[in-house]
Amino acid sequence: MLAASAQDVEFAHNVQLALSSCGFGRLLDPTLLDPTATDMEFPEYELDSEDEVDPDDLPDVCFDPVGPPLKPQDYAPAITDASDLPEGDCSICRDTLNVHERAQDEIPVKTDCGHAFHYSCLGTLINGLADFSNLCPNCRRPICDHRPRQLKEDDELNGVQALDLEEQAVVERFLLDRHRGVVMRD
Repeated sequence: MLAASAQDVEFAHNVQLALSSCGFGRLLDPTLLDPTATDMEFPEYELDSEDEVDPDDLPDVCFDPVGPPLKPQDYAPAITDASDLPEGDCSICRDTLNVHERAQDEIPVKTDCGHAFHYSCLGTLINGLADFSNLCPNCRRPICDHRPRQLKEDDELNGVQALDLEEQAVVERFLLDRHRGVVMRD
């Protein structure tokens, strides 16, 4: 707009009118129409504390786990007898549970609520950062405490691609709140 106003004031005025008619007039700086104007002031916006985004409302992709991974054997013992197997399939991966399996990842384990999973499937679940990652996928009873997590660093948060547009908007609003309206983007 500044380049256009230096070349043709009438053209710049028409652009301003068009933007105003679309509802963008409040964003235009009237000094842009004056080719001799050199000092441009930008308004400062203050965010209401009630509008700020709570870090707990951010999507899981904004966090990193803290500490060592949780071990499934601490929350679910291995099943060694076929009569102790409450179901035939792991309800996480839907593959068959086999008490004779020797590979650690495939060993069936049983939670306190009585449901069985592969060792690696349960490990993936309880080490997740989602709200439900500490709950049994069958009955929603707690298996363990939530995995500790921490907010990613600012440069990592800038690069976060949330799962949907609404989550992405929450991440961007959080960064705006945190830095008083200034967000550096790639």
